[in-house]
Amino acid sequence: MAPRSVGGVGEARVTLAGASPVVTAARITALRGLALLMWACELTVILAPSALVETVSQVALVCFLVLSVLNLRHWTLVITGVAAVLCAGAVAAGADPWRAVDRLAQATRLAAFLECLLLLRAVVEMHPRLTDVQDRFEAIAARDRDGGILLVSHVLGSVLTLGVMSIFAPIMRRAQSDARLRAAQFSMRGFSLIVLWSPFTVAMATVNASIPHLALWKISAVGLAVSGAAILSGLLLGQFHISPRSLREMATAVAAVGVPLTLLTLMTVLVSAVLHLGAIMACILIITIFGAGWVATMGPAAAAGAARQTWTSLDRLGDEFMLFTVSVVLAGLMLDVPMLSDLLRAAVAEGRPPFLMLMAGAMLVALLPMAGIHMILPASICISAFVQLGPFSQSDELIFIALILTGWCFGSMLSPASIALLTASTLFGVPRRSLALGANLRFLLTMFAAVSAIGGVTYSLL
Repeated sequence: MAPRSVGGVGEARVTLAGASPVVTAARITALRGLALLMWACELTVILAPSALVETVSQVALVCFLVLSVLNLRHWTLVITGVAAVLCAGAVAAGADPWRAVDRLAQATRLAAFLECLLLLRAVVEMHPRLTDVQDRFEAIAARDRDGGILLVSHVLGSVLTLGVMSIFAPIMRRAQSDARLRAAQFSMRGFSLIVLWSPFTVAMATVNASIPHLALWKISAVGLAVSGAAILSGLLLGQFHISPRSLREMATAVAAVGVPLTLLTLMTVLVSAVLHLGAIMACILIITIFGAGWVATMGPAAAAGAARQTWTSLDRLGDEFMLFTVSVVLAGLMLDVPMLSDLLRAAVAEGRPPFLMLMAGAMLVALLPMAGIHMILPASICISAFVQLGPFSQSDELIFIALILTGWCFGSMLSPASIALLTASTLFGVPRRSLALGANLRFLLTMFAAVSAIGGVTYSLL
C-alpha cells in the first residue's frame, strides 16, 4: 500500500506507510469517539460539576493525543518536542510536576470549544442560502469587491474560519494575478481581524482560559473598536472602495447567516454574565444547543449533513489539541520555576508591570510565529505570567489583552507556518512571499504601532 498523506492544503504531515486499512479505520473511529467523549464530559461538567467526569475528560484527551501522533504536521511534532524539553527543564529547575496535571482541565475545555466550532461551521455550511453570498457578490461592482471581500470575510470568517476563502477564490480564479493577490490580501485581512473580538476563535479561547474573570463583552468591545478602526482607516486612506449601495447588497447577502450568528454571540455573552460561567464554558453550552436547534430548522437532510460533517472532522483536530495541551502545560510549569517567578515579580516591584514589559509580551506573540511557532504557545505563557503577577485592574488587563491579540493577528497573517497564509496562497494562486510581504505587512505594522501608541498613552494615564 502506498504511503497516504493525512494533511490538508499545503500541510506537511507524517505519512501512514504500510498501515492496514482496518487498523487505520479503527484508529480514526477511536479518535472521533474520544473527541466526542471529551465534548460530552465538558457539557456534563458545566451542567453538573463532577471531579470524576473531569478526570474522564482529561484521560480521553491524553489518549486522543497518543493516538493522533501519526496524523500531526511536522511543525507540530517539532514544537511538541521543544516544549517537552522545556517542560523537563522546568521540572529540573524546581517546578512541581503536578502543575502539568492541573493544566489538563484547561486543555480539555479548549478542546471541547474547538469541537463546538466544527459543529457551528458545519451548520453554517449546510444553510440553504449560503450560496447566495457568492451569487450576490458576483453582482457587486468590480471596484467595490476588495471592500466586499474584506467585510464578508470578517463577518463569516468568525464561523467558517478558513472556509470563508473558498467563497471568493473561485470567483477570482480567472482574474489577473494582481487582482487575485489583492483579493487574497483582503480576504486574509478580514479573516485575521476577527481574532480581536470574536468569541469563536482560538485566540479568544486562549485569553478566556487564562483570564476567566475578565468579562467577554469587555474584551470583545475593545477588539471591535480596534478592528473597526483598522477597517475604517483602510477605507478612508483609499486602500479599498465600497459604496453605500454595495454595502446594502452585502448586508442583504449575509443576513440569513449573519443575523443568527449575531444572536448566538449575544446569547453567549448574556449566559456568561448571568450564570457566571467562563466565556469558554458559555460557548460550549450555547453553541451546542443553538447549533443543534438552528440546523433542525433547516430540515432533516441539513441536520444529518451537519452531524456527519462534524463527526468526520473530529479526528483531524490532533494538531490543535496538541498545541493547546503543550502550551498550557508548559506555561504552568515555567511559571512555577522559583527563579523565573522571582525575576518576574522583581520586574513589577512598583505594583504594575512597565508598559515595555507588556509590549515585549505582545512582540513575542507576533514574532515567534515567524520561526514556525504557533501563537498559542507564547500567548499562553505571556498571559499566564501576567495573571500570576496580578491582580491588576481590568483596564490594565484589557490593554494587555488588546496588545496580545494584535500580536496574534500579526502572526496569523505573516507566519510562514500559518495555515491561513498557506490556504490563501493555494486557493487564490498567489505566491506566499508576495502575500506576506506586501500590503498586509504595511497594514499590520501600522496597526501594531497605533495600538501600541494608544495603549501606552492610556496605560500611563490610568
